[in-house]
Amino acid sequence: FNSKSKVGKVGKVELSISHTYLGFTLTNPKKDWTGFSILNWEMVSLNEKPIDLVLHIHDSLHNQKYADRFNYKFTLRPGYHSFSVALNDIKKAPERREMNMAEIRNLKFYMNKSSEPVTVYIDNLQLR
Repeated sequence: FNSKSKVGKVGKVELSISHTYLGFTLTNPKKDWTGFSILNWEMVSLNEKPIDLVLHIHDSLHNQKYADRFNYKFTLRPGYHSFSVALNDIKKAPERREMNMAEIRNLKFYMNKSSEPVTVYIDNLQLR
């Protein structure tokens, strides 16, 4: 994803109804998030109903437990929306430690199983 410029490429994500957790993962995001203060992204939903999503971020020390990562629940309503999260909130998210912002390893957007296919577009995922 983009950490400096405002030019991005739109990603189209089509989620089927066959899996319990539907989503997409950026397994190789920018590793070092120090020096930045905000994570921004834009999403568009052409679906008729709102979609409940979760943004999950973890570092290299992640122990595969829910409480040891950043989890941000948000609702994507039909249309265009811009979102942002303070990196300080991400840093303080693990229950028993601070996240190592120089060792980010995974960024994932997902939702619980849907009764119908879902299509979303994501753009301008960037650190500021």
